[in-house]
Amino acid sequence: MGYLRRHAALRQPGDRPEPVSGWLFALTLAAQAILFPYLFRHGVEKARLYMMIFFVVLLALVAALAGLAGAALPQGSILFLLGAPAALVLALLLCLASVPLSVRQYVKRLG
Repeated sequence: MGYLRRHAALRQPGDRPEPVSGWLFALTLAAQAILFPYLFRHGVEKARLYMMIFFVVLLALVAALAGLAGAALPQGSILFLLGAPAALVLALLLCLASVPLSVRQYVKRLG
């Protein structure tokens, strides 16, 4: 409990929330939107291989981009702060576009 008290004491009343959580949520939604059509087309058992490959590639890509963006785009920059809501909107649009595609893939799978 001491850690939580010390951490809470470091935050000031006017502090803004970190935009990293917005970026992570947008990345999760985008990954879901990309994987859904594969899952509905091939089924969960066959699509498991696609999911593993996708997440390994995604992890490598995020690690590489984090290294590049850390120097070029510090967390306090305006692009980093305003990019999180834009990334969330883009990820939501990608999810909305993925749903009809997934339904079509499922219909094709059934016959």
